[in-house]
Amino acid sequence: MIKSSQKALNDLASIDREVETLTVSVTKLNDTQKEQRNELRMRIDELQRRRIELSEPRAFREVSAMFG
Repeated sequence: MIKSSQKALNDLASIDREVETLTVSVTKLNDTQKEQRNELRMRIDELQRRRIELSEPRAFREVSAMFG
């Protein structure tokens, strides 16, 4: 159970770092790079949804039940 909780926390930290990096990248892109900017925004949205899923208590209970 402790390992799965630690993994979830590590995943959250990793997601936070990637979102921050991608957000900076998006703000640096100009209008001629709209497609790339949109792709980065979609990835940010995907990561933020995953982060919410990981931080919900239900997710922690489900992970604990699987491994504990």
